[in-house]
Amino acid sequence: KQDNKVNLASGYNMIGELYVEMDDLLKAEEYFHQAIRLADEIESFPDLASANYNLGALNIKKGRKDMAREYWRKAQEIYKSIDPVKFEEVGKKLTELDIS
Repeated sequence: KQDNKVNLASGYNMIGELYVEMDDLLKAEEYFHQAIRLADEIESFPDLASANYNLGALNIKKGRKDMAREYWRKAQEIYKSIDPVKFEEVGKKLTELDIS
């Protein structure tokens, strides 16, 4: 049913992370968005949460706190039901963002 789409969603997310490491934020953003589209289509919540989290971090690097907050809130909402540890981690990031 999902073919290889789960692996593709994860792969796009990892490629986005690689582009962040290479400081090519435009390419990174493209791959994170591809990961989100695919993960949303197949309802792969871990990949969806991870890509949103990564987009939040990318937007911090770009100095766009409001966009970062939006993506981290989406990630936190997903993590709430699948990963309590990540839910708390994202919550701390959001709190730090509101303080700074």
